[in-house]
Amino acid sequence: MEQRLTPLAHLEEFLDSNEIIFRYNEKANRFSAIQADYLLLNDVKEIPVYVFLAQRTGQETYVCRTLFPKTGKDYTVGQPKYTLLQKEKCNLITGETIVQHDRLFMKNQAET
Repeated sequence: MEQRLTPLAHLEEFLDSNEIIFRYNEKANRFSAIQADYLLLNDVKEIPVYVFLAQRTGQETYVCRTLFPKTGKDYTVGQPKYTLLQKEKCNLITGETIVQHDRLFMKNQAET
């Protein structure tokens, strides 16, 4: 149980990072019951952790379906890897939004 709770305590740090993002194809893991749209892989305290996200029906928000440390099975095999172009973080209390990552802006800055 502790193996699953430790990553949960660091979920905000996990989501703030710009690590690996996959479009999750359930058919690539046919022996798994996980239903998700995206698979994130990142290290929490030097341990690889999976986070599976699913879009809420009729909304633009996502919910965490499950998260757990990587063990023997590699859920990323056969999954299409995405390149993160832009990421924003919204403070739900203040409504403030900050851009955490903007690959296109960084690319344009490098060219000038």
